[in-house]
Amino acid sequence: MGGHKRRVNLSVSFEGIKIFDAVTGEMLFHHSVPQISFISRDEGDPRAFGYVFGNSTTGHQFIAIKTKKEAMVVMVSFFLAY
Repeated sequence: MGGHKRRVNLSVSFEGIKIFDAVTGEMLFHHSVPQISFISRDEGDPRAFGYVFGNSTTGHQFIAIKTKKEAMVVMVSFFLAY
């Protein structure tokens, strides 16, 4: 482990969750709302959350993100978009 994780910017909208590299602006991931099957805040760290995306054909994957502020803001944004 160790070292810093990649810094990213999030965009949460009716289109889903987009994750961009904070330095280059390159879009790393775009998961539409129907692709996301589960989202939850980390009970041990209020700044962390994760979500499961994919489908039965391609399989499912998990992405975990630690935010600068409360992760609940991101989660509420997602549920409003959903």
